[in-house]
Amino acid sequence: MTPKTAYMLGVAFGLPLGAVVAVGGFLIGLFGHAWTVLWIGVSIMGLSILLAMYSMLVPVFRLSTGMKLMTQQMAQNVVGQGIRWQEIQGAIFRVLSFTPNASVDGDKVTATSRFEPYGMLKVESPGYEDALVMPILHRLDFFHVWRCFNDCEVGTDEELMVAYDPHKRWGKKMPHLALMIGPKGATEVFSRSSSAPQAATDAFKSTRFYWKPERAWER
Repeated sequence: MTPKTAYMLGVAFGLPLGAVVAVGGFLIGLFGHAWTVLWIGVSIMGLSILLAMYSMLVPVFRLSTGMKLMTQQMAQNVVGQGIRWQEIQGAIFRVLSFTPNASVDGDKVTATSRFEPYGMLKVESPGYEDALVMPILHRLDFFHVWRCFNDCEVGTDEELMVAYDPHKRWGKKMPHLALMIGPKGATEVFSRSSSAPQAATDAFKSTRFYWKPERAWER
């Protein structure tokens, strides 16, 4: 039964019919002391209300299910959820976009929430079919990504690259996102380094590390 059919049966047909039967049953019960017809009318009205509620709840359930499936599908491309951090270690990604969840004032980073990442990076790499979402979990990582996007560290003929470089002992508890700025197309060149080592070497010479996680000890 479609929601539209349920609504028509419940509201346009069931409720009026139930109301008429209930009124008639009330009159019969009032004079004849028999309340069976009244309860039949009330039951019809109750069923009609249930049908009307069904017609309204079906779209809600459908939307909820759709959002859940969409969230699950999106989570498959989120590093730390559908993809383990260890799986991307050693890979170089091009940063496509940056969504901050914190603000910067001088050297101070203020997070919007204590329980959410400082921000999100949308990244891509030739080794992955779809773009990935990489959460920024450390304050210093966020600070340097923010600088790359807001202090014009990346030129128009350059691209920002990121690699997962965890601390040997403390892992993601320490800064772990290495940021590199290189010429346009450097990400593809590095991905073909085994087949074109000279091109990769030339690209690396023109690539500069903006932020290495081990520099955290200097701050």
